Amino acid sequence: MSEAWLAWEALDAAWKASYEEAWALWSAGCFGIGCAVVDGQGSIVARGRNRVMERASDPGVLAETLIAHAEMNTLAVLPLERGTGGDLALYTTMEP
Repeated sequence: MSEAWLAWEALDAAWKASYEEAWALWSAGCFGIGCAVVDGQGSIVARGRNRVMERASDPGVLAETLIAHAEMNTLAVLPLERGTGGDLALYTTMEP
């Protein structure tokens, strides 16, 4: 097995989800930035990607605007009842 594969397998689910979102964007020809939100048990409750350069298509997702950042899109699809709890962590492939 390659070192890259071993490194990928060592990542937890939140990092994998973030990088999968980033890769989807990179594959579409844009800068790859992804994000995931997990609960206290490490379960992914929301995920998203940067859509600044994408055309709007999915309801509730920001696109075609300078505020369509991966983190904003992840928070936009976070179920409202989950967004008020204190047991959430945000993972992003980009640091502010």
